[in-house]
Amino acid sequence: MTFGWMHVIHVLAATIWVGGAFILALPVWRALGAGSDSDKTQIWGDFARAFSIWAWISMILLWVSGFWLIIEFTGFGAGMHIDIMMTIAIPMTIVFLIGEFAYRKKTGDDAMVKKMRRMTHIVAWLGILTVGIASWGPF
Repeated sequence: MTFGWMHVIHVLAATIWVGGAFILALPVWRALGAGSDSDKTQIWGDFARAFSIWAWISMILLWVSGFWLIIEFTGFGAGMHIDIMMTIAIPMTIVFLIGEFAYRKKTGDDAMVKKMRRMTHIVAWLGILTVGIASWGPF
């Protein structure tokens, strides 16, 4: 029974983090379209700040539930898909943390927002890759 709840938490946290990063990386900027760069920068920065708390909660839940599932369900050596997911999760987390601590306070600056957008693209595409790998392996 506990496996079921932890698995649900893990999948929901991944959905929120990867989905939010994807929306932040691609559709939000394009939806702003014809606006001036300074307006787009401001709106994107506001969206990023609003999403940040959800990203933090999701990231923490992913790490906790992921390790719990590995330890309780399969043990270490759970399979290649788990090893690959963990290998991708480390740089995703590092890129997210760099964005949060190095750039987030400066979201009004166009150059910083460009760097944050680039980092968000990295997290989004690594997340999409990870979701694909998660779907590939057995449960």
